Amino acid sequence: MSIVVRSFGQVKRFCQNRYGLVPLEQSQAAFERWLQSGRGQKLLAAERAMLEQQMECVFGFYLLQLSMSPSIDVCHFSTVNHHFQSVPTGGVESGISHCISNFEQLPYASESIDVVVLHHVLEYVENPHQLLREAQRVLIPNGHLLIVGFNPLSFYGLQTLWMKFFSKAKRWRLRSLALARVVDWLNLLDVEPISISRGYEGLSIRQALNKMRSISGGAYSVLARKRVIPLTPIKSYWKKSPISWGEKQPFPTASQSHEKS
Repeated sequence: MSIVVRSFGQVKRFCQNRYGLVPLEQSQAAFERWLQSGRGQKLLAAERAMLEQQMECVFGFYLLQLSMSPSIDVCHFSTVNHHFQSVPTGGVESGISHCISNFEQLPYASESIDVVVLHHVLEYVENPHQLLREAQRVLIPNGHLLIVGFNPLSFYGLQTLWMKFFSKAKRWRLRSLALARVVDWLNLLDVEPISISRGYEGLSIRQALNKMRSISGGAYSVLARKRVIPLTPIKSYWKKSPISWGEKQPFPTASQSHEKS
């Protein structure tokens, strides 16, 4: 029995080292190199088109972007006044301010950010649900959350799964999250999804699959709003009784009742 348990542990460690997540520093470098390629630029163009359409009615003072690449500003078209981003490690600077921080413990005050953008970070962190909790914490009431991720239920998602098992590149060491799972997590955190967009087929058969865009879209973006239910105190409508409970009240006699009638 001990031999079986020991063998199972060895197989589990091998799968984790070969196919599991790697530290964010390694994932960031590999993902950033891939974004500079032709396919990476096509992905960014498709995602910016989706975000630009979704952010037409999103306003505020502060926009926080959590990204795997410090050189990419996916929301440069936004009308929000101040943009800044958090990254796992340093790198080539973009046109906006950025800081190095732990995604699962964001160094920002609660209810201080108007818009939070998660650009392909849920797939690479160890605890994506904790990251969502942190994003919900720093959002102001009725603030907006934008999530960009890879769609595992797509042709590009199948390719990602294939490359994860047959390629040693760190870029493919990710955990793709289904859209339905992300929506369920948002509802648990009282963050209401408003709109969902899909795009970037990533394959040469794109023209033949125009009618299947909702299935073949390799990336998705979710726009959600933080719900805040105000606590309204319930007023007491008890009327003050004219009767004093410590005193005896006189009852009408038969003659008084007869006179009234």
